Amino acid sequence: MSTVKTKIEPEIVLAYIQNNFDSTVSSIEFIKGGEMSQAFSFHGKDGNFVIRINTSDRSFYKDDYAYKHFHSSMVPVPEMISIGKLDDKYFFAISKMVLGKHINDLTDEEYMATLPNLIEVLDAIHAVDISDTENYGKLDTHGKAFYKTWKESVLSVNNWPDEKNLFETSFLEKDVWTKVYKEIERLSQYCPEERYLVHGDYSHNNVRSDGMKVTGVYDWEGSMYGDFVYDVAWMTYWLKQPDRIEATEKYFVARNIPNFKERLLCYKLRIGLSTLSFSAFSEQKEKYDKSKKRIFDLLS
Repeated sequence: MSTVKTKIEPEIVLAYIQNNFDSTVSSIEFIKGGEMSQAFSFHGKDGNFVIRINTSDRSFYKDDYAYKHFHSSMVPVPEMISIGKLDDKYFFAISKMVLGKHINDLTDEEYMATLPNLIEVLDAIHAVDISDTENYGKLDTHGKAFYKTWKESVLSVNNWPDEKNLFETSFLEKDVWTKVYKEIERLSQYCPEERYLVHGDYSHNNVRSDGMKVTGVYDWEGSMYGDFVYDVAWMTYWLKQPDRIEATEKYFVARNIPNFKERLLCYKLRIGLSTLSFSAFSEQKEKYDKSKKRIFDLLS
């Protein structure tokens, strides 16, 4: 269990909803998933909603920015209803509930049926007009990025362990880190300085489907400007079924994207390093070990 995930009693959240949002709500339901926020769904007089609780409101305002700037008929970003403080410790965000199941919970048949639209929605995200923005890397709550090059953004993964002193204070292994980072450095020469809107976490827990079509794309905390192949890497890195990985990547292989194989591996290794550092920071040893194995499988 992550030591940084928000933990709050459901009774406290229900009381807040009843006293400040909708007095007719009689119960809330725990939603699994997420590394930082705790989420609950509930039914109110005006429809179905989700409330998320966190010790920071940064990710909530990024989701609000995404709805206001990226939402379209092709990119179904859930509408944010309210953001604020629950008490002296916690922030909350209430958004409209997205119907359907997480991609990870789809049967193999449902996944394959949804896959064409899953790719179409990802293409629509990458087609969002960002010509009035500049720079590369992760966005702030106002849609601004700060790295001057995409390569600089990619290689910035090396900063986090030292910033958090993780090599000295956790089980993060410096020799493992150095070996993988050197390979990322080598592969980064194949990564183009192109600018697309990148979701940054287009994975099984952040996309919902009705078994045929995507019904919602949420959690835009990792959104950035850069190479669209990063989203393909993230999407397939977290898939557990080899047939799903192959079927998904086949769509992009068929497009004859320049240096696709090298770019994909570069970003998967970067995602792997990020996972190692976060797992060490949040004291999730089992997740750390699984991530390390995944990385070395990629390198073999």
